[in-house]
Amino acid sequence: MAVRILDATSDDGPELLALLPRLGAFPRPDHRSRDQIHASDARVIHSWLDGGEPDCAIVVARSEDAAGKLVGFALVRMQPDALNGDPSAHLESLAVADSAEGQGVGSALIARAEQTALERGAKTMSLHVFTTNERARALYERHGYSAEWLRYIKPLS
Repeated sequence: MAVRILDATSDDGPELLALLPRLGAFPRPDHRSRDQIHASDARVIHSWLDGGEPDCAIVVARSEDAAGKLVGFALVRMQPDALNGDPSAHLESLAVADSAEGQGVGSALIARAEQTALERGAKTMSLHVFTTNERARALYERHGYSAEWLRYIKPLS
């Protein structure tokens, strides 16, 4: 699929929010609902739309056809590295519409997200991915990301 990768604007807000449920489109752990997967990202996007997230950047993928439909986005937040404090970026979320899945949109968004992070001074980019999200893990690994930490969790109820 031919897409244009652009910096998001406030006009993209409704389409960004509509695409958020795609973040939970994988076999989730039993104790996590689909809505939980994207709730914090929704809060960040709403805050970004209101001008309250100066350390965040959102890039979007739009189809190159006449419709120009938003088919993906990446949300990047600048933050110091957790261990050494160096300038770093965190890929908060990457979502691709089901109609564009497997067509290089995620790869294009990652490339632009990394470029944006570099332009803002980041030395590294981190991300979180559920162990059960094998498709996303494979994508990130193809782009040179490797696991550094494992997070363990146990529901106590």
